Amino acid sequence: MLTQLLQWLNKFSNHPVGNKQSRSLRAANESEVAQAPPELTNADLEVLFTQLLAGVQQGRGQQWAIQYLQRMEDRISVERWIDWLLIFGEKLFLSPAPNHQLATQMMQLGELGIGKVGELSYDIGIRLVTGELAEDDEQDEGSETATPETFDIPLDSPGQELIRNLGELLWESDSLPDVAINPELEITAAAPQVDSPSEILTENTAEIIWEYSEQETTAAAPLDLTPLEKDVHDNLNPLLGDSEKQTAEIIKSEPEAVIVFSPENGEQSLANLEQNVAYTLDESLVRWEQNANLVPQLPANLLPTNQTPAITATQLHAQDWFYQGLQQAKIGDLLGAIASYNQAIEMNPDVFEYWFNRGLTLFHLGYFVEAIASYDEAIALKPNHYKSWYNRGGTLGELGRFEEALVCFNQAIAIQPHKPEAFSSQALALLKLGQIGEAISSYDQALHLEPQDPENWYYRGIALAVSEQYTEAIASYDQATEIKPDFHEVWIDRGVVLFNLGNWLEAIASWDQALATQPDLYLAWYNRGIALENLGQREEAIASYHNAIAIKPDFHLAWYNQAVALFHLERFAEAIVTYDNALQIKLDYWEAWIGRGTAAGHLTTQTPLNSLTSIATQNPALQQGGYEGKLASLEEGLKHIRPDTHPEGWGRLHIAKGNTYYDRGKKYPTSRNYWYQAITEYNQALLTLTTADFTELHLEVLQSLIKALLGIGQTAQAQKLQQQAADLLAQLLTESTRSDDSKKQLALKFAGIGQLEVDLAVEYGDLVEAWEMAEQGKNSCLTWLLSDWQEQIYSHYYSSVQQLLNPHTAIIYWHISPVALHTFIIKDQAPSPILVFTPIQNLGLIDLEENAQLVHELPLPEAVRRLIEFEDWLEDWHQQYQEYLSQAQDQHSKSNHVWRVDMDEKLLQLQNILQISTIAQELEGISQLILIPHRDLHRLPLHTLFNTSSPFQSELPSDFTISYLPSVQKGLSVKAENIWQFPHQILLSVEYPNSTKSSSLKFAKAEFEIISQMFNNAQRIQGSDATRNEVANALLDHNNIFHFAGRVINNYSEPKKSALVLVDEDQITLEEISKINLNSYKLVTLSASETAITKHQNITTEYVDLASGFICGGVPHVLSTLWTVESSASTLVMIEFYRRLQMNKSPVSALAEATLWLKELTALELTQWYENLLSNLDPDELKIKAYLATYLYRSSKMVPDKKLYSHPYYWAAYTIKGIISE
Repeated sequence: MLTQLLQWLNKFSNHPVGNKQSRSLRAANESEVAQAPPELTNADLEVLFTQLLAGVQQGRGQQWAIQYLQRMEDRISVERWIDWLLIFGEKLFLSPAPNHQLATQMMQLGELGIGKVGELSYDIGIRLVTGELAEDDEQDEGSETATPETFDIPLDSPGQELIRNLGELLWESDSLPDVAINPELEITAAAPQVDSPSEILTENTAEIIWEYSEQETTAAAPLDLTPLEKDVHDNLNPLLGDSEKQTAEIIKSEPEAVIVFSPENGEQSLANLEQNVAYTLDESLVRWEQNANLVPQLPANLLPTNQTPAITATQLHAQDWFYQGLQQAKIGDLLGAIASYNQAIEMNPDVFEYWFNRGLTLFHLGYFVEAIASYDEAIALKPNHYKSWYNRGGTLGELGRFEEALVCFNQAIAIQPHKPEAFSSQALALLKLGQIGEAISSYDQALHLEPQDPENWYYRGIALAVSEQYTEAIASYDQATEIKPDFHEVWIDRGVVLFNLGNWLEAIASWDQALATQPDLYLAWYNRGIALENLGQREEAIASYHNAIAIKPDFHLAWYNQAVALFHLERFAEAIVTYDNALQIKLDYWEAWIGRGTAAGHLTTQTPLNSLTSIATQNPALQQGGYEGKLASLEEGLKHIRPDTHPEGWGRLHIAKGNTYYDRGKKYPTSRNYWYQAITEYNQALLTLTTADFTELHLEVLQSLIKALLGIGQTAQAQKLQQQAADLLAQLLTESTRSDDSKKQLALKFAGIGQLEVDLAVEYGDLVEAWEMAEQGKNSCLTWLLSDWQEQIYSHYYSSVQQLLNPHTAIIYWHISPVALHTFIIKDQAPSPILVFTPIQNLGLIDLEENAQLVHELPLPEAVRRLIEFEDWLEDWHQQYQEYLSQAQDQHSKSNHVWRVDMDEKLLQLQNILQISTIAQELEGISQLILIPHRDLHRLPLHTLFNTSSPFQSELPSDFTISYLPSVQKGLSVKAENIWQFPHQILLSVEYPNSTKSSSLKFAKAEFEIISQMFNNAQRIQGSDATRNEVANALLDHNNIFHFAGRVINNYSEPKKSALVLVDEDQITLEEISKINLNSYKLVTLSASETAITKHQNITTEYVDLASGFICGGVPHVLSTLWTVESSASTLVMIEFYRRLQMNKSPVSALAEATLWLKELTALELTQWYENLLSNLDPDELKIKAYLATYLYRSSKMVPDKKLYSHPYYWAAYTIKGIISE
């Protein structure tokens, strides 16, 4: 979201958000950038010093004066200032004219304490007052070579900026207009998730500056100018620059120059976008590099009088003073010019030109209120004077009086409706007032009058981006770059908009265009790094951050994000050093302290930091790794973060400490001491993270606190806090100002609060209520993930579950909360579910004083320990699987990878963790199981656990027929039916649309050649024909069976984006599929559908994959795989599955029999199977026959009774969702 509307578009500050790098003067744009800037003259320094004094007199303060001088250091050294001041002081001392006002201003500058320049200024001022200027002092001061005192300029404070061609006004105001901006995108920068490093994506958008360009004509001659017949060039010009014609009219006799005016210094806040991006900014004074000198051509903007035939002596004398003022302005003596104008006005107050030029000069001196008063006098004398109204509006804008400014621009337009600059200024005022639509209309008017103005296209694009009309904004930016290809600000902002749209590659290309002409745009490098990180290109991102840091070494955000990237690359020691570099710049940077602690926690305790920073050197504890190093970082951060000045940072550091203690306690299940410490830290966090100021953070802490209290058995206190959390969440979800999407995201974020309520119900023995709450939470998450926000979601009562059961069928229902893993067994006609795990013991009745040691030594509750064991197992499983996907390339390496080799052992461990043998004891007489997993359990082959026996356990039944359901409600909503008259069912088969493996293609052809022969009506879409349009149109047909053999993307965080991957990586998403009427489909088969996963994602709400999406869409049965199975085995399973369907088996039974057949298949049986397959293939399929004959030969040479596919890798991946109908 583009938020910083209160700065003008050309104001380029040190704020990394929303600023533009200084544009070169329009007249200087064609000059060589590499050209060395000329030395500034004494007259230049006098102009700049006069402005410095004017700013001090206006009360802008010490920091402003320091920044004013610092930003000129590359062109004006302290020594140069001292030398010039000595000359200037001597000239003042020798001048017969009194200089009491100037002396007072110089003393005021010295009293600010800004260094040597101020000290000498004070000395000259005091001696002017006393009438002394000692030569020895002059010599002493002239020999000073010390540099001025340096100060840390806050990164988020605006810097002094330049005004192009005398006329650009920097409108600033401390008050923000009420602009309709998405509140979700207006968050402070760098707010990572607690206890995990995160990147900061600073947002931008244009800071808006009122600009004026100048109309210049021949300069007026001193004193004896001939009268003009019309109004001469009299003002600050159109808002967004001169037209080409006007530029051509700039006088050639005078060097192009500008006057630098210093806007008022003010703090700006960093903003960050879903996660968001920075715009351009420039801390260098481009004008110093591009202008021959700074002697202003003020008379080129001033307005000589219109002469009349009859002039009195007094009027003539007044005119002499007026033209003297013009001459003084020309040489930069603006204060002298004001004095001359005052004399002219005193003699003849009825000449509007005197008042107009006085107002213009006062504006350039920064006396805005006085300038407005002068314009008022000019307007009173000439009400229809366009320039007076126009300039008055610009000056009001500088004071932040935007409504009054808008009135002036409206009046100017009424006088001259064909001036594009007036419409541009009007648009800018409207933007300030938050009237975005009206502002865009005004820009349209300006562009209608001058369509070749790139800046108006640019600002129009900004207005469109602010209103989130991103496509239109990009089109407007493109118009600007077509006119001015090297307009690097446009390329930067265009990249930001593209980033907000998620088009990261295009955003990078846009920023690269900006960097091609301005390689020192450090924020472009920074933004580029963020986009690269989003693309997973972290090494390239680090290089981009490095370039940003090389340009601006004190850019703490770049150091921070570079550290985050290093962390994700598991270069933890380097990340710590990089975090320290950010902290050396900003010691109260709480996000970096948390990130540093997280990185230290991933180091082993014995790992020393090879490269120590000053922060680590000063505190040896910060040189540690592991648990101790993590705590040391967080505790050190709390020394620099105060609760009164940084309430969020202070609270988050305590949250991070609490999480550290909690995680430590999970490694020691017989000791509760760590969890008591976690509770203490969470309570500390609540002191500053109040409901009034940090509602959602407060809710997060409550959830963590409830979790820890339940973990140690403090049920009563946990229940009290859970009710408080539930009430607060309900309050947030009923806010009238909150959007439906925001409500949905909030409800999903805090799904754990409802899950903890299930744990509490279990503790109190209310198992029916516990199960109903679990089912309600599950269905709510499924609805929100797959659809839009719904406040009231219907869920069945426990009694309804009996519709899915019979005496031979049972449901195994798992529930995972943030603290516990519970299992319910639901049997036919059972009055309540059977709880497998023992409820948490309520320790509230134990006398803690007498039994303190006993309490700490008690083991954690069984359900809590089960969840800890499961999470550890799951982390190891997923890590090995990711390594298998990324590292194992050929068949040999895959077969020998630890994930496959150890799969049997890993599944036995999971069987023990989930206590499957205990569950089996409750299943006497049961032959059919419906498994309803929760969260990450959906991603595991749970069905295999009921058919796998451990050597240490009694034999489990081996004849269970097992299916899966997303929830009981989804099972009740689908129609259970077998696929009767199988040959007459209509098959839609999409076969390997994106495969490049010849072996897979050959097996696929054999597989589908056999399967398609089973149907009288089969539509096959093969290979490159499987385009998005072709498949989407085919799905609309009234088919009965959809068979897809290709890659599937399961997006667990945004399930609507889960998709079937087709030719050229095109996709059909689950969101699109859900809009299709699927009533005719009885079966969907997603064979060989490897899920594309980039990293392990813990699921905290509910699991929704593409198969679940089809079930929720009304398809009775969906077959899918948890991982990609070797093509030869996959072909065997698929053909046997369909053969059994052909025999009127239910899909659930057909899959169970097919996978059991594969598991027991011997080499001899496989040889016979290949022989049978070859006999059924079309005689024309010679290549397929030859390929299968090779496999037949291989199997015939194997040991006949060897079971080739007994390993669970081959058969455990196949799962089927749906109702058991027999």
